[in-house]
Amino acid sequence: NWLVPEDNYMRFGTGKFIAQNVELVNIREKIIIQSDPAPDSPILIGFRELNLEYLSSMIAQERPLSGLLQGDIRLYPKEEGLTFTSDLTIDDFLLQQVLWGDVALNVEQTVASRFDVDFQLTGDRNNVTATGFYSGGQTPSMDIPAVIDRFDLASLKPILEDQLTDLQGVISGRIVAKGTPDVPDIDGQISVNNTKFISTYLRTAFAIDGETISFIDEGISFDKFEIADQDGNKASIDGTILTRTYRDFNFELDLLTDNFRLFNTTAEDNDLFYGTVDLEA
Repeated sequence: NWLVPEDNYMRFGTGKFIAQNVELVNIREKIIIQSDPAPDSPILIGFRELNLEYLSSMIAQERPLSGLLQGDIRLYPKEEGLTFTSDLTIDDFLLQQVLWGDVALNVEQTVASRFDVDFQLTGDRNNVTATGFYSGGQTPSMDIPAVIDRFDLASLKPILEDQLTDLQGVISGRIVAKGTPDVPDIDGQISVNNTKFISTYLRTAFAIDGETISFIDEGISFDKFEIADQDGNKASIDGTILTRTYRDFNFELDLLTDNFRLFNTTAEDNDLFYGTVDLEA
């Protein structure tokens, strides 16, 4: 049960929103709202040991998220528009009971349309950082380098459970996103290691180990990228998915297979397309 201290108040319609000693308290959880009368003082929204499980239950009947949210958001109302800064952390972030790690997100909008971002995901299974900026307005631009020291693909099970089961493996690499949202300039590589999964649609198992996906000026490049089926037979993909916008794609790929099991389904799985298909090319 959330409690509200008696000595708090909020004042509107005085030219500036004022909040004094406004706190919502539930045992150790706390939401703070504070704004001093001084013209240039920010509006502070603070979170102290706030369990995301309760917040997510307000939106959905299930409680897909969990973790302790802490930190502050500061809003700066100005004549030229609202700006803000945020410094938030989530300890022990879980997605449908799958632990991702600790999340830290710092966003600063000190001038209109520019957002400086510092994101970190750290833990025993995952270590990802992204630091850079996005600028909107008439001439949008971005420069966001991301470093993936390690990301455990099992973290994605709740998101991909309708498409993939028994997902395991690790990816690592470095990606830099520049340019504009309409024509992004994405460079870098992702390495895929010790990865296994079962496709729920194809009803067969696949494995990938020691392979690399490259992001180049022309699009997404594969250099003899090998995928093994459940019997160890391999398919090799070589070439490029051509794209400049990451919305429209042209495929210039060569596929070499050796008795590769593509799918193994029955009419109960899909009454339109079913059967056993092995590729030899």
